[in-house]
Amino acid sequence: MSKFFFIIISLFFFQNISSANVPFDKKNIKFIYQLKDKKIYVVKTETLDLIYEFNENNKKYTEINKIYNFVGYAEKCKVDIIDKELTDVFLGQLKLIYLNAGTYESKLLLFKMTEKKLTLQNSIGAFKSVSEFNKSCKLYNNIK
Repeated sequence: MSKFFFIIISLFFFQNISSANVPFDKKNIKFIYQLKDKKIYVVKTETLDLIYEFNENNKKYTEINKIYNFVGYAEKCKVDIIDKELTDVFLGQLKLIYLNAGTYESKLLLFKMTEKKLTLQNSIGAFKSVSEFNKSCKLYNNIK
């Protein structure tokens, strides 16, 4: 009987150790994208969508971005305004706060995944709708 309890407690202990380095609650995952040697996790919080990169070589999570509303992640994208193909970009919305005027959700804006400070000024394109984004871009496959 004591061996049975030891096995149960050991399984519980090792399960908690294996998930200890995950910096977010897994039930809040919105999207997961599998790339060559990493995964991109988009996690919904109360106010933002957090974007994490999981490096499969060193098994570490790194927060790489935050945005009000993450919509999609594209491998390649053709934007009408720019005459070149963009790579590794995502579509999202910012929540803009104006003094004495309240808040406003921005248009669907395109950003480089590596962009650290997301503002209207450093967006690299915009789309009128999600379906337009889906037609113009080669999207990564969401594996969630």
